[in-house]
Amino acid sequence: MIVPGRADPHRSVPALAVRALRDAHEAGTTIAALCSGAFTLAAAGLLDGREATTHWRLLDDLAAAAPRARILRDVLFAQDGRVFTSAGVLGGADLCLQLVRQAHGADVAAALARRMVMPPAREGGQRQYVETPVPVRPTRTSVASTVDWAMTKLADHGPAGGPGGRALRPGHGGEPPPPAAHRAGRRSGRLPPDVQGSRIAACGTSVADMADYQHLLVERTGDAVRITMNRPARRNSLSADHLAELLTAFREAGSSDATGIVLAAEGPVFSAGHDFADVASRDLDGVRDLLELCTELMRTIQSVPQVVIARVHGLATAAGCQLVASCDLAVAAETAGFALPGGKGGWFCHTPAVPVARAISRKRLMEMALTGDVVDAATAEQWGLINRAVPAEQLDAAVDELLGRATRGSRASKALGKQTLYAQLDHPEADAYAMAVEVMAAASQTPGAKEGMAAFLGKRQPVWPD
Repeated sequence: MIVPGRADPHRSVPALAVRALRDAHEAGTTIAALCSGAFTLAAAGLLDGREATTHWRLLDDLAAAAPRARILRDVLFAQDGRVFTSAGVLGGADLCLQLVRQAHGADVAAALARRMVMPPAREGGQRQYVETPVPVRPTRTSVASTVDWAMTKLADHGPAGGPGGRALRPGHGGEPPPPAAHRAGRRSGRLPPDVQGSRIAACGTSVADMADYQHLLVERTGDAVRITMNRPARRNSLSADHLAELLTAFREAGSSDATGIVLAAEGPVFSAGHDFADVASRDLDGVRDLLELCTELMRTIQSVPQVVIARVHGLATAAGCQLVASCDLAVAAETAGFALPGGKGGWFCHTPAVPVARAISRKRLMEMALTGDVVDAATAEQWGLINRAVPAEQLDAAVDELLGRATRGSRASKALGKQTLYAQLDHPEADAYAMAVEVMAAASQTPGAKEGMAAFLGKRQPVWPD
């Protein structure tokens, strides 16, 4: 169902239209609102608890019309389940191409885009059309998008002007950036306003707070947040509810002042991957929703500013192995094992293989994916899937030691460095250099960088401002 834009989005919506929208939604119909058509969905209550967007000039008005929605301010369109909204008229075209892509595949969407004389997927968000972009010298538009984000975040930690008097834009609060520019237009991993200053922030998490989770234990110790999967009876399998809780916990930890996050698990198994009881009960759209939720979790792990380390004590298979590969660092007990078991079953590990492919060589990936065999911890260390394999009794000490070394120095510098590393990995070397040069040059003007250089030149210990 396509909901067109409205000349006056503030006019009341006829009761008949509201009822028709609600009936269609309850029947499982995909609903897509173009531009100001988002206000029609708001009137029907279909944006409550969902991510949504509209034209940048109407974002504040939409936030007022749908106070329970999570308004995304820098995407071309938003998808939350079967509800889509778009930013502007051309954002509606991007949205419709996404609908075609999901229904008929990338080839059909690309052919349609050629006929429309437009790119199959535009890069960047709608903020680029609101303000004048920061001047950069990239070789590709996607690089410009990432550098633009970096300059925005630097404004939170540096002076008003960069090298040569370049003005840095104001920051945008607690929005963790995408790990790569091509993320625009997909479901956003940005923090919704309702988790800012969340229950993990600043002080430790109380027992009452942890009771809010059914499948997790979350605690704050010093500068680290520990997220422990606590579904041992189901081998910490990743049902939709479990994935949603993990996503919430990482978003909350990401919005806190912690410097590190440890992902651990209770029971004999780290995680057996997707919960087949959940998967088997779903149709095609339902399984797609589940996989998109899982993907959002993996990308959020890489987008939060903290260093994330996996503490792996037992077997990590399929999406459980995907979790490990998505973390910044991983330490495993010698008793742990890793597998992509779909290769010897009926459901191949397509999505779990994505981060694994970015951690190990192609031939080793093919061995894991095609055979489905378990790789022991020592081999996983040799292949680069994990950082350390240690005796089980030394696991906690090894995790703490590596996390301590990885979180030294300026917090702002570390957060920017993590994001830039992930972003440049998606680009050819020339583009990666173009991106890194701009970010590193601008970062040299931040208080943390100036203090680090001053301490080195003065032969003293640095006192980090952040």
